[in-house]
Amino acid sequence: AIMCPRPAAPAAPPNAEDDTVSLENEHIIAESTIEQEKVKTEELEHQIRSLEERLVQGGGGGKELLNNLNESQMMLEQRQTEIAERKQREVEMQQRIELEEETTAIVTSTFTTLQQEVDHKTQRLKKCLGKYASLREEMVELREAHDAERREQEALQAALIAELRRRLLLADSFVPHAGRAAVLRLRYNDDADAWEMPPHCGAEPL
Repeated sequence: AIMCPRPAAPAAPPNAEDDTVSLENEHIIAESTIEQEKVKTEELEHQIRSLEERLVQGGGGGKELLNNLNESQMMLEQRQTEIAERKQREVEMQQRIELEEETTAIVTSTFTTLQQEVDHKTQRLKKCLGKYASLREEMVELREAHDAERREQEALQAALIAELRRRLLLADSFVPHAGRAAVLRLRYNDDADAWEMPPHCGAEPL
């Protein structure tokens, strides 16, 4: 929205430049969330690798490892709550954009009745409206990219947790302690519908 000073007139609408600066700040914050998602995913992968190493080396029982895995699951649920909160902030940002559109329409209508102001402000108005339209388009693209990245990170984390849980349950239920290292190296072949030992892995046969 553009401020429209005029003699003996009611209070002018808010300054559009201040609003666009605020929207740009929101834009910067939203961009940083993807990097935060990647860092947290790497931390979860590191924790899972650490649990696998402890199991292979015989450090701690399967029950303790499952407890640690449950803690990781709680961390994932907490992150999902944070994602929901960010989604709510995106909704609020969309509401602000809609309010900006309404304010811009009002200001544009006002200028049509004030030709003397139009001559002075037309260039500035076009610049602000163009910047606003560009920023709004960027926000839509950023939201779509952020949602896709978030879904990818959630799927990766869920797959990592499910894979480790399957291995732990298999090791605790069916595999002697001496054979756990070999089981953890097995990989499922979707084409053959069977578990296989990767070549040159150096694992001892069960």
